[in-house]
Formats: sequence, C-alpha cells, structure tokens
Amino acid sequence: IVAVGAIGDPAATEGLVLGLAERPDLAPAVLCALADVKSPRAAEVALGILADRTQSFSARNEAVFTVARGGDPKAWEGLLPFLSDPNIEIRGGICEATGEMAIAAGIEPMLRVLADDPHEVPRAYAAWALGRCAANAPERMGEIEERLVETLADPSPIVRVQTLRALVGLGREDLAFLLRDALTDNTSWNVEDRKSLTLA
Repeated sequence: IVAVGAIGDPAATEGLVLGLAERPDLAPAVLCALADVKSPRAAEVALGILADRTQSFSARNEAVFTVARGGDPKAWEGLLPFLSDPNIEIRGGICEATGEMAIAAGIEPMLRVLADDPHEVPRAYAAWALGRCAANAPERMGEIEERLVETLADPSPIVRVQTLRALVGLGREDLAFLLRDALTDNTSWNVEDRKSLTLA
C-alpha cells in the first residue's frame, strides 16, 4: 500500500478502495496512499471512516489529516460535525487540521471550541489554529489578537503555549513582553511548557 501511494498514480484509487473494503484494519495505510496519489475520492473515503465509530483511533485520526492534506474547504466542512466527537484527540486533531489548512472559514468554529470545549487539548489546538486562520483574514486580525491575548489567562499551560505560538505567527508587537512575563512566571508552567515558551 505504501509503495502504491509512493508511485502517485490516481488510477490506483479504485484498487485502494477495494482493498480497504476487504481489509478495514489497513485503513490508516490506505488513507495515506489515497492522499499520496491525490485521489479525488480521498476526502469522501476519509469522512466515511471518521464517521465509523468501530474504526480504530489511528484510522479515524488519519482520516482527519487526509482531509486536511487534500486542502479542499468543502471537504473540511465535513469535519465540523465531529468537533463534538467524544474522543478528545479527534476534536484536537480537527482543530490542528484547521490550522494546517489556515482558511478564514475556520475562525468561527475555532472560536466556539476555544469558548466551549471542556478539555485543554482541543482548546490548545483551536488557539493555534485561530492565529493561522486569521493570517488569511486581515479584516479580523485585530479581533483575533484580542481574543488570543484574553486566552493567555486560560488555566491550562498547554493552551497558553499554543496561544503564544499563535501570537508569534500574527507578529504581535508586544509579544516580547508577553513572553517575558510568561517566562518569569515560575508558578504555573511545567518544564516542557517552559521549553516551548523558550522556543517561542
């Protein structure tokens, strides 16, 4: 399957889809191959796998990033209903995929995740994605910067680190002061978070 993907011929689509029907356990590899051959059916197959709760986490997670690799905003819209998926990592993956695609349409869904998701992983990726999406929506840049600065008060260090990454991407003028304050706060950042801050 990997070799078929590496060859990169979209004509392999039908064989890959038939293989998936016979061996659903190979879904992650098939999805990678479909993306590699730039199959016109990659997003459709990926969304079907994502909707199938009997599939493994690795298959469903790969499905999210197969959609992102296709870069099709219409296919991306098919991910949005899964922002309420019970799996935290799937929700976080959709936010990360939205950031990778960096489309302006991602702003509203990411704002909702940031405001409403009870878990830090989706909120963290939503914060990072907001910065990426806002870069392609200059008219909303100021509003998103304000929201991200507010998010620096989030109780989760992971969310705050991803928020700082987003602000780096937006070129926030007072970022040096935000980073300085965060780095000198020894009370609420663990060692790994502080490494991320130093890198930022």
